[in-house]
Amino acid sequence: MHRLIFASFLSLSLSLSLGVNLQAQCSFDVSLSPENPILCPNSSIQLEVSGDSFDSLRWFKWLGYNWDPVQEISSAANQTTHMVNSFNDAAYNFWVEAWKDGCMERSDTQLVDGWAFLPPVVMTEYIGEPDDQGNYLLGCGDTATLTLLSPYNINIVWYRNGNVIPGETGNTIRIEESGAYTVSGAPDICPDFVNQLGVEVSFEVLEIPSFEIVQNDNQLSVSEGLSWQWFYNGNLSLGATDSILNTALSGTYSVEVNFGNGCVLMSDPITIDFTGIQQQSNVAGLLYPNPVLDFVQLPSTNKIWMHLEILDFSGRRIEALESPVNGVSVSHLPEGLYFIRLHDSNQNTYLYKMVKI
Repeated sequence: MHRLIFASFLSLSLSLSLGVNLQAQCSFDVSLSPENPILCPNSSIQLEVSGDSFDSLRWFKWLGYNWDPVQEISSAANQTTHMVNSFNDAAYNFWVEAWKDGCMERSDTQLVDGWAFLPPVVMTEYIGEPDDQGNYLLGCGDTATLTLLSPYNINIVWYRNGNVIPGETGNTIRIEESGAYTVSGAPDICPDFVNQLGVEVSFEVLEIPSFEIVQNDNQLSVSEGLSWQWFYNGNLSLGATDSILNTALSGTYSVEVNFGNGCVLMSDPITIDFTGIQQQSNVAGLLYPNPVLDFVQLPSTNKIWMHLEILDFSGRRIEALESPVNGVSVSHLPEGLYFIRLHDSNQNTYLYKMVKI
């Protein structure tokens, strides 16, 4: 798995403090609000003086360091409000001097702070190998996701080839189509500050192989793939690992096909009904024990068994026995699913499923 960072992110809150503790000398009070506001990028806010009516007001701005001179804001003289913005005023301290009847009272000091964000971060999680041009190839078995990292977690819009991808507004997107991907989003603390990633990440999604099971009488086959594993009624069939399966048992079949490079796909199931062979329910008695470890007993009926065959799951005959009497030894067989095929003296054929443990 490759994890790639396409940008770096840092969220800073600039903060300075200035403590001014003046003893009130006049008969009136003056205050400045809001208290220590923090501005989002590209935003502004209005500072407002409250208190009695005053003869005059003088506004001051100071960065908070001894080497920086205090600036009197002449454009705000005698105004009860003053607009500040993140670009010019973040990290500055503001206060007013209010004059009335020859007495001056100074307001509390408010720090106008500001949020600052570096460009967004997108992390790629990718299972696969890029081509020699650095493009990400997604074949069968490969996956890729793009994740926009915090704090860019609202107002998210994902793009493919410059177009908005409908419905994709979460932090993570799963790549399912070829194209060049990018994203924009905003921090939840500053929802109007929408920032673009600034780069695109390109993926090529390769065509996923398609295949199906083909039935020809009692033979099932698939023509694609490098290796195969058959399933019967949803259960793994030990030893059934060829592209062709010969069987005589009614039921539902599926096959798992390995195409290489981690691409393993399961077929759609196919249901087979073999009506030409009588099922074990037509004969009184069953194989016993089943599952079997060493020796399996044949059904006890009034029939005379003339011929016995042991078949593997694919329908291939493993061994045969003439005139079986009570049963047959299976201790030498590997574990798995088998079939016992019996022929009676009237040339009828019966098929039994046997599980060897």
